[in-house]
Amino acid sequence: MSQQATFCSCPRNVLRFRLADVTRTPNTSSLINGKWEAVRLNAKCVDLAIKTSLALNADIHLRSSFDRKHYFYPDLPQGYQITQHYEPISTGGQIALTELDGAAQAIKVRIEQLQLEQDTGKSLHDLGPGRTLVDLNRAGTGLMEIVTMPDIRSSFEAGLVMRKLQTLLRCVGSSNGNMEEGSMRCDVNVSVHEVGTPFGTRCEIKNLNSVRFVTMAIDAEIRRHIEVLEQGGNIIQETRGYDVMANKTFWLRNKETAPDYRCVVSRSNCIYLVHLRCRYMPEPDLPTLILSQVSLFDFIVFTTRLNAWP
Repeated sequence: MSQQATFCSCPRNVLRFRLADVTRTPNTSSLINGKWEAVRLNAKCVDLAIKTSLALNADIHLRSSFDRKHYFYPDLPQGYQITQHYEPISTGGQIALTELDGAAQAIKVRIEQLQLEQDTGKSLHDLGPGRTLVDLNRAGTGLMEIVTMPDIRSSFEAGLVMRKLQTLLRCVGSSNGNMEEGSMRCDVNVSVHEVGTPFGTRCEIKNLNSVRFVTMAIDAEIRRHIEVLEQGGNIIQETRGYDVMANKTFWLRNKETAPDYRCVVSRSNCIYLVHLRCRYMPEPDLPTLILSQVSLFDFIVFTTRLNAWP
């Protein structure tokens, strides 16, 4: 999103993740490498989030806040991710698909929310059996997460939505949309159910880095769900990855249903541990983000060029 990390002044690394790049660099965010630095919000990330929200016809909130999402996983050594869980910068909006986009009929995919957060590291599972490395070079990089409502009915529709969103982000300048470089990624939630019945248990597939892999992973996970259910089994809510060579998804970790996390409140150099069962807590080192109507005017003028967007 910008040339600096979201919540510190560290320069952003070029997002090209290959095995040769898996080395510690001086650009690793200070929030990740243990060097303390005052948390501050990157204004450029806010600007790009506003432009994207307007292009999606979303409702921008003049007041938004940041939270800490606590979980313990190797790709997040600080133990929490700064995100916007309770008060995101915008909610609502839609991605409209027409016949010009390849859809058989007009489709509107609703947007639940758009939120700013910091990226995590990248777990590399394909370096050999029994071996996993963690690349922290992208940790702390600005991330704009767009969450859709469950309006996508097939892998084909998911591919169309990804391509439309890719084009939109390039138009407003929020991202170059190059998935092969890590500039844009997709997490998908897949469930199956019979017509007229409630949604089934969903599983999340993480970090899909091409439109083709998105469609292939969805189809593979649908096949797995149907096979398990036809054998009389139950689908367990979990996080999974996708093996391109085997064209199968694989288990990463179970979803937390009653997480036993610790809330950490830090002020200056003091750290207080509060033994509570909670996953999210307000970010104590970042104030509430307040936008004014005047500041939004320039962005509205900018996005009038996108009025032709379906």
